[in-house]
Amino acid sequence: MEENSAVKMPPFNFGDLQLWFIMAEATFQLAIPKPITASATKYNYCVAHLSPEAAAIVRDVITCPDKGDPYKQLKEELIKRCGESKSQEMRCLLAGEQLGDRKPTDLLRVMQRRAENHQISDTLLLELFLQQLPKSVQSILLAISPLNAAKAAEIADRIMEVTPPEVSKISSSNSCEKVNNASQSELLEEIKALRKEVAS
Repeated sequence: MEENSAVKMPPFNFGDLQLWFIMAEATFQLAIPKPITASATKYNYCVAHLSPEAAAIVRDVITCPDKGDPYKQLKEELIKRCGESKSQEMRCLLAGEQLGDRKPTDLLRVMQRRAENHQISDTLLLELFLQQLPKSVQSILLAISPLNAAKAAEIADRIMEVTPPEVSKISSSNSCEKVNNASQSELLEEIKALRKEVAS
């Protein structure tokens, strides 16, 4: 086993295991007095920093590590079992991230991260991104040409900063309910009147 002073591992990131391993490998390169290259040492550092949930998922790998390259086995199995598969990522991307309280640029960043392992054109990414924006913002962006996803996100940020929240939808739906309730009451009265006529 190599003689190195303890390295400070990055916090475990269950949501992006690929990134966590990249950061861990960068940490191994910074070890003093020399980079950590032994698979067993890397394996031990990683196992020591797994969350309990992740450790449970690769319990068999931890209890019976590969003798030749335990680090590689741990990395591959953890990513395979916990990480999103390519098809899941694609489905997630196509199903659409919700804008929610995020800024459009933040939403685009998430979508780009999900798309990075796939060969998705900027045109398709732009289309998927636009679908998640409010209709009013979409209509403004569609009038701009040429437009790419990054530019659309920046413009959408600015539009949403100056656009007040949509209250008109709520008020119009409330008024529709009132109209519907009134017409239902009238219908009920007419039905009662007809019943009386038929009965007499």
